[in-house]
Amino acid sequence: MKCYKADVAFDIAGSRNQQNFLPSGRRLYNLTRLIGEKMLEQINTSIDTISGAKTKFVETFVKNEEIKNQLQTFIDAQQSFAKTVAKTTVDFFTTLGTSAMAFDTARAFNKSKKGV
Repeated sequence: MKCYKADVAFDIAGSRNQQNFLPSGRRLYNLTRLIGEKMLEQINTSIDTISGAKTKFVETFVKNEEIKNQLQTFIDAQQSFAKTVAKTTVDFFTTLGTSAMAFDTARAFNKSKKGV
């Protein structure tokens, strides 16, 4: 019996070894990158929603134009900063995830034992 998940076939009966369960490096990289892009998209949507609510609040309740302009500049700066931090964080964890999946622990530890 086979179950298809993330475009990778898993053999439930166990006739394949664990190495065959793992997707190819390129497919895994693309999957990890896609997850990062979707996550960044959702984060940016949240940031835009919060910034929109702040802007609407300022437009509705602040009557002084000078203060309104200063607050809007501050809101825009917050939005820009939050998006930059989100992109940097998602890029970092995407890179970390692809590197961790590509790391061969057994080979790394075997090399260290030979050197001792």
